[in-house]
Amino acid sequence: MLDVGGPSAKEELVINTYKYKKISDDTSGTEAVVWTPASGKSIRITAALISVTATGEVEIKDSTAGETIAIVEFEAIKSVPLDVGFQLQLPKDHALSAKFTVGTGTGDCHITFFGLEV
Repeated sequence: MLDVGGPSAKEELVINTYKYKKISDDTSGTEAVVWTPASGKSIRITAALISVTATGEVEIKDSTAGETIAIVEFEAIKSVPLDVGFQLQLPKDHALSAKFTVGTGTGDCHITFFGLEV
């Protein structure tokens, strides 16, 4: 569906795929695979939602290549929606992971990625 509203047209995109993972940590840094695509497919990320129960750092990674995509710092307990205005596509057969490192004590990270497999 195209919706014209202003100087340019925008496409209304409906995403029916999401992957959720809870990651618990005790300051040592815990990494977990959040999304592994079907064989021969690529993950296309459209948005994410990250919530933490303690201060710390969330590192979003291409776990197959071992490369960091982004780091989100949390100085307080909160939730953050991530929508960077474009879609990020990983290479074919690459999995998406997140690493949570709590600042002190123990805590949980709840992370949901929205997207497609193409």
